Amino acid sequence: MLRWALLVLCGLIAACQVKPDVEPPDSDTLRAGQYENWPNSLDGFRFHWAAAPGIDLTTGPAVLVRAYMESYEIANLTFDEDNVYPGFLRATPENEPTDRIYSNELVGIRPRWLDRGQHPIALEHFGFNTDYILELTSTVSGFRAVICTGSYSNFIKATARADSYVSVSSLETDRGVVPYGKGPDAGISVRQIEFTQNDPRIPKDAPRPMTTPQEGPLPAPQQDVFGNWFVTASSSSGWGPITRPELNNFPSPSQRQQCADAMPHNESQRIEMMTGYKNQPPFRGDATPGWPQHVG
Repeated sequence: MLRWALLVLCGLIAACQVKPDVEPPDSDTLRAGQYENWPNSLDGFRFHWAAAPGIDLTTGPAVLVRAYMESYEIANLTFDEDNVYPGFLRATPENEPTDRIYSNELVGIRPRWLDRGQHPIALEHFGFNTDYILELTSTVSGFRAVICTGSYSNFIKATARADSYVSVSSLETDRGVVPYGKGPDAGISVRQIEFTQNDPRIPKDAPRPMTTPQEGPLPAPQQDVFGNWFVTASSSSGWGPITRPELNNFPSPSQRQQCADAMPHNESQRIEMMTGYKNQPPFRGDATPGWPQHVG
């Protein structure tokens, strides 16, 4: 509903900056299988969200953005589409094929590896992703979101050195561990998503949109929070027909810099996290703002 998106865009609640702990996880934080809709391999990992002033993370469009982004990332990290949140597959179309002329925003609405039937072995992940909603704007049929994701603080166990950890935004080389990518936004990606409630692919029996605030102690929602919203476009690289490269300027240099500036760690801190082997991964902290626990 367009009115809903407009109300959220005019909200007065500013999101706080996340300041995660740096202590290693203890045994109590790594108990397997303790949360519904949360994979065992991610017990040492959490999502930390923040947003531009005026965007409420717990209601309206931001809830859809959080659920979509977390589902997408969880499927990517675990290589298992069954690990997405309830409602994700209903609220997203199958990716358009790339064996013909295509538009960048239509070929990766779901994780691309799902199209190829690939199911690599999932690794344990530790630490956290910092996700930041940079923009929420109304469109004719719904709304558009621009999200920054800092994966520099997402760690896995090292391949070449036992009992050590490396950032997923790093490369293990014969010269040691170095950041993957260069520039002030290394370890950070930008994604744009469009949502609508007016699409013929929305099932007639889709649930009504969630109205209760989505904030709490859980790392994943216990119920379907997508409602009758539908994702019509999503991309982290390019936006428009593949035949028109001059139109595919997403993300822009300005958006990339804004995302770098929005991270809770400055450039030198991020580079340090992505460089070298670490004895311990960053402490995961709590999911922020997290998801509520429903009783009964």
